[in-house]
Amino acid sequence: MDEIIAQQLVSIALALDDRLGEQHGLYPLLTREVYSYNIEPIASEWNVLSEAIKDLQDELSSHSGDRVEYCKDLLAAFAMMVREGQGEQISYADRIAAYIQVPAKKVPISYVDQIRLELIAALQDSGYKNEFIDSINDWKHSQAVESGDLLRLGNKYMQQSLDKCVEMDLGIPDQHKITLDFPVNYPYRGYSNYQGNYRGQVFMSADIEWQMAGIKQVVMHESIPGHQAFSAIRDKLYRNNVLGIEGTLYFANTPFTALVEGICEVGQQLIGLMTTEDDRIYDLYNRYTSAIATNLCFSCHLEGMSPEDAKVELMESTGVSRSFADQKLGFIMHPVWCTSFPHYWYGRELIRKVYHDGLMAPEEILRTIYSEPHTVRTFCDKLKLDANLV
Repeated sequence: MDEIIAQQLVSIALALDDRLGEQHGLYPLLTREVYSYNIEPIASEWNVLSEAIKDLQDELSSHSGDRVEYCKDLLAAFAMMVREGQGEQISYADRIAAYIQVPAKKVPISYVDQIRLELIAALQDSGYKNEFIDSINDWKHSQAVESGDLLRLGNKYMQQSLDKCVEMDLGIPDQHKITLDFPVNYPYRGYSNYQGNYRGQVFMSADIEWQMAGIKQVVMHESIPGHQAFSAIRDKLYRNNVLGIEGTLYFANTPFTALVEGICEVGQQLIGLMTTEDDRIYDLYNRYTSAIATNLCFSCHLEGMSPEDAKVELMESTGVSRSFADQKLGFIMHPVWCTSFPHYWYGRELIRKVYHDGLMAPEEILRTIYSEPHTVRTFCDKLKLDANLV
């Protein structure tokens, strides 16, 4: 693919970032401050964006190859953003199909119940034999981490994951440095901010209750082998002229984010650090809570359920705290993140399937997502998987 085409894609992305940032107060191109693109964005009027996207789509229609297919999927998402920005009324289902390439369908109740039964069995095997929510709360209490110990534990687990990833030779730059912080009054449970030049920050909310196994999973999700590893490796590959410029774009609501969230969610298992029974209980509880929250997301956006009713159901079904439910529903109802939210469940389940079915070795899964720009469609095509089965 001609590099001029890739640069045209970046020019569109920069302009769309300007327009959406002005509209929502949140700029969706999360890597804009990381890379010096030295590319002039096109005009950000909706009609100009629409025409530029269509022209580039027409040009790509006569090309083939992995880079082309990736760019086609990004452009389809960009086109949907423009249609939505122009005021067109588009269903939630159609938006997430274009944005993140996952279906707008609830997790089957039978599947949710299966995870719940596995969680109950794991709790009982560890001596928690009360009613479900009571057992969950007893386990949480036994795992609770005092606020003064959050940073020590977080750094400990981050170093463990780094050591393991170095041992696996996954390509994380030696000079990559990450600082961890637990701020108060923080809107997200966890967040990764890659600053460029192999420097990054991870923030984890001090406003919610944490369990040891939860800190372990979330810090690995946000740092290594998750978001920070992904960003630093992409940075290194681009500097070494191994990655095309389109592979540097981390744009919210585009069809590769489910893959990244998938390796972040399953990364602890992929590097062999889900080692204790408490780790397994947390993994099951995380998946169960995610399934419930995903279904509530669809209830809100497809069936008109109120966010307050969704919070109550989330707390009653899973035993999470009010502060946790407030954060989760804030994310689900956010004007930008609402169409990203299902990527956690579907991304996790896709990567779990690839891992547990032995379709790729763990290190191959990570290296592929780190180094090859893929969307859900192109990744599933590579493995001859039906993405709709996820």
